[in-house]
Amino acid sequence: MPNSFSVRLPHRGVIALTGDDRVTFLNGLVTNDISAVTDGAAVWTAFLTPQGKVIADLFVVPGTDADGTACLFLETDADRLDDLRTRLGRFRLRAKVTLTVTDLKVAAASAAPATLPGVTAFADPRHPDAGARLIGPDSALPPGTAADLLTWQRHRLSLGLPEGSADLSPEQGFALEYGFDDLNGVDFRKGCFIGQETTARMKWKHLTRKRLLPVRLDGPALPAGTPVLDNGGIEVGTLRSAVDDGQGGTLALAMLKLAPVKAGSALTADGIAVTVTFPDWVKLPPDAA
Repeated sequence: MPNSFSVRLPHRGVIALTGDDRVTFLNGLVTNDISAVTDGAAVWTAFLTPQGKVIADLFVVPGTDADGTACLFLETDADRLDDLRTRLGRFRLRAKVTLTVTDLKVAAASAAPATLPGVTAFADPRHPDAGARLIGPDSALPPGTAADLLTWQRHRLSLGLPEGSADLSPEQGFALEYGFDDLNGVDFRKGCFIGQETTARMKWKHLTRKRLLPVRLDGPALPAGTPVLDNGGIEVGTLRSAVDDGQGGTLALAMLKLAPVKAGSALTADGIAVTVTFPDWVKLPPDAA
């Protein structure tokens, strides 16, 4: 486990989904089984385009809104809350649901804290070592420090966990390219969801040709979007989130073509050596194993 941290995540925000049909409504839209959401337990899921590309990632957890009404909290990118509410609202039809952008804040912690009044805490469901997430009013959550944020980023990237549009470019990549199936973000048995046909076909026919993977750079952090080249100088991917590892190198995520990864090609970014790492959760498709 990492050094202890408890830090605010200003890039994340919360939508409250209320109404009698909230579970069935959301369950028909996103990749995971929302009926599995129970008090104290959350799911991580994706909302996709009809073509199967990721619009946004969501943590979904039961909560209580400002009026004391039972709801589902949808934690996602803070700067895309209004857009996501609008997109989800298009499917409301006669469903008894209301989508409300809240002023609740989000924090991360290395372990779930003791009960905090007004705070919903849950284990990050993507990985046993991912830590906890906290949702609550601004005054109730610990602010953390810059050092805490750095510790959290190093921990997240060492595990290879993507976070929002910084890693999951909206409407640019498929759920399986981002590892949603390996990180408990897709349930293929629950029934229909938007983008299901493409997602299922990629799964069962092993059509994933790119993957977002954790990497280490033997040098300083580079900007997101920096091309990754193979040993022939051909672009095979791009960097996403990156943070210095405290030892002169960089932890990062990169969207990479699997063929050169499989072949063991020597990768570089801006002349810096790039090494793909494989956390225990990564399962490459058979033709890229």
